[in-house]
Amino acid sequence: MAKGAIITDDVKKLIAQVFLEHPGWRAKEIQAEVSHQVSKNGDGWPSLSVVEKLLVEIRKRYTEKTLESNLEKPWHLGLMQEYNIPPEVVPDILAVQDWCAEEHPEVPLFSSGALTIRQALWISRLHGLTRVVRAGMVKEKIKDSDSLQSWLWQWSKAYAQYEILCALSGTPFDTTRLDKAIWEGDAMPISASNAVDMIYPDTGIWETVIEISKKEGEK
Repeated sequence: MAKGAIITDDVKKLIAQVFLEHPGWRAKEIQAEVSHQVSKNGDGWPSLSVVEKLLVEIRKRYTEKTLESNLEKPWHLGLMQEYNIPPEVVPDILAVQDWCAEEHPEVPLFSSGALTIRQALWISRLHGLTRVVRAGMVKEKIKDSDSLQSWLWQWSKAYAQYEILCALSGTPFDTTRLDKAIWEGDAMPISASNAVDMIYPDTGIWETVIEISKKEGEK
């Protein structure tokens, strides 16, 4: 891709993602990784000066919108009224909260720990789909309650991370690709960090979440 090309929203989100994954990296290291993912040839696009400029805003937003955001704090039921969580969602949230307290090496990039408020909010928003999943309408791949909890954790994590990346990169929070994938894609989705970058270095092209999901499932 030629230097001077327009920096798309997807590339801005990729820069934000690499920053989140490697907060200690300097701009030069982030630029090298982004260039590697965007182009098979690693032709130096986007330029270091472009990445440096974007990182100034990303780091500022990271402090304002992420580090200081209450949404990254642990969830508990005392927050229901403050965040307008309907009572009927509580069983799903508590089940996922209990599930993620243990280790799950079978889930890509899973890390045990407290469920965040942001993720609990996404579990609430996905609540209507859990009835569909329980009915076996999503490719009949959810076989038991533990699988349902894994499904909820992975998708709520994917949406929560995408929300953060859009905020950090200053790009519109358009979830169309995730929405299509959660309805039409595999019941067990992409690994959380791959939910938003849509790039694979071995192809150099933008891919849908469904295609990423299939690739992850084949590993």
